[in-house]
Amino acid sequence: MSRFNLEVIVNELGADSAAIMVPNDAERHLDCFDSYNMPPEWVAIKNPYDENVPSGNVSVYKSGKPALANHLQKMLEGFYIESVMIVPVKRDQRTIAMLEIIHDKDGKTFSEEDLKIALEFANRFEPQLP
Repeated sequence: MSRFNLEVIVNELGADSAAIMVPNDAERHLDCFDSYNMPPEWVAIKNPYDENVPSGNVSVYKSGKPALANHLQKMLEGFYIESVMIVPVKRDQRTIAMLEIIHDKDGKTFSEEDLKIALEFANRFEPQLP
């Protein structure tokens, strides 16, 4: 279990769900390490390192830069996504995980202020990763 309190993060941002994604270098993909209120189908998703999804988990992992995407109106594994925010969790200038926060079909979007708050959470918490 991570030391991130994902429920607190979701509530603070008025979001619907959140997850911690971590690199699995041996298998060259990102795994869901911890989640709050995520559909099981999303928790099971593996993001391959060669995935080319702009503003996605792999993009944030490779670049070390946060991503914010609103008005996606996208279905993923049968569940709707309206907005997603992904921020890197860094230690010693290295991205060790991604904090992913989602609004589903409620029509809500994330702001630049929300992004600042998410970055503060990512910088403040010390995850206990595998």
